[in-house]
Amino acid sequence: MGCLFFPKLLENTMLEETNFKSLCQKFIKKEFLNINKGFHRFYCVYSDGRFPEEDLINNLTTGRNPNARPSMDPLQAINISLTLSLNSIVNVNEVTGTLTTRITLQIRWLDFSLAWNISTFKGISKIQMKTSDVWTPDLVIFNSLTSSPLDKENSVTNNGFVSWTPNFLLDTSCKISVAKFPFDSQICEIQVGPWFHDTNSQYITNGNINSMKLSVNGVWDLTGTNYTSFVLAQAYQASVFKLFLSRRPSYDILHMFCPVILLSVMNLFVFLMPYSSGEKISFCLSIFLTFSVLLASLKAELPVTSLEMPYFGIFVFFQFCLGGIESCVSVLILRLSCRPERDKIPKYLRNVCSFLCLIPAQNHASAVSPIEDSKYVLASHEDKVQSTSENYSNKKDNNDTNNDIKNINQTYELSWDDIASGMDKLCFFVFTGIKSISYRILYSILLMFQAFEDDQSVSGNVLKG
Repeated sequence: MGCLFFPKLLENTMLEETNFKSLCQKFIKKEFLNINKGFHRFYCVYSDGRFPEEDLINNLTTGRNPNARPSMDPLQAINISLTLSLNSIVNVNEVTGTLTTRITLQIRWLDFSLAWNISTFKGISKIQMKTSDVWTPDLVIFNSLTSSPLDKENSVTNNGFVSWTPNFLLDTSCKISVAKFPFDSQICEIQVGPWFHDTNSQYITNGNINSMKLSVNGVWDLTGTNYTSFVLAQAYQASVFKLFLSRRPSYDILHMFCPVILLSVMNLFVFLMPYSSGEKISFCLSIFLTFSVLLASLKAELPVTSLEMPYFGIFVFFQFCLGGIESCVSVLILRLSCRPERDKIPKYLRNVCSFLCLIPAQNHASAVSPIEDSKYVLASHEDKVQSTSENYSNKKDNNDTNNDIKNINQTYELSWDDIASGMDKLCFFVFTGIKSISYRILYSILLMFQAFEDDQSVSGNVLKG
């Protein structure tokens, strides 16, 4: 036995068997005395065999019904204080209209039956108790989309104040307004109140929102908070915590605004491309398909609703329609340039191109007959010579007049390519004007939104203060 417990001792000491037995007895006796002294010290501190906090909890919970309100007067309501600590804004889903946040509710009330004397329980001033052992207020989150039970431990102080601080990930419904996307602001609410008890049983006296520990969100910025409380007709109370959120538009400007404006401007240059390149139609269709992709990506980020449309979405759809019209007009103009020369050019096309100065000046003569045009130019030239050229000889005037008549008779015949080039020039100026007006309207709307955001930011700071 001794060899099993003390093998090293036998290896290092050459003792007789009797000496070894006496040595083992002394060693065991010494260790037993040390263990006994330690247990004696432990037992002296807790003479009754139980911890002081255990005695305190047993004293507070013995014979107590946690379902009963801690009030001596049945008509007196329990006053409750609410504080919502906003830890982080996880997500704002515009499609489903939900707000995901990480919050901590700090609920405080006074329970006289949980008060104790500190000196009686060895200086203990604060303990932790389960919610099943004490009375807790009847509180639910009305607009919560997930069932998150408020089941956490309570902190109880010696003067009877109870603090209940549940922490959880909360999904609440939020009405999303996307008319000003991506410069929109949202007002989301977290509605807290009793489900069964009215104001005669419990009453929320005050509430506030604490956002000091709020982590930064890359998409949304908290511009302000507000707390309101109201009583319904059935004497049920509701507390509303309002969060004023403003979108950070940098990402959407870079990935949506700039590409749309760039594609819209590029689409105008289809009217400046020469027909010989053979890329006019492919250029139009490529930009048209790119607009389709942008509309699809915009649809994925906006709620599926017909009640409200974002102004930016309307702008993109308008540019999309202009791109389609430009493609159709380019096809028609290309069809004009490909018509055979034997086809007669309609008179209205000649007149329109002449009136808008879309063809060269020497081409205007083809719009009228050569005889009438020669008479008109001859008469005007003779009048000009009589009024301004008195020092020139009649022979030189007659020679100049004859040369002018010969040049006019050699009229330039308009071709379908000239008509197509003139229509391209006309369409370029028309669509440039339309798009310039649309850009100006969009810019005015953005300025209006920016002014609104500044006003709301100021009001939000006031609410925070």
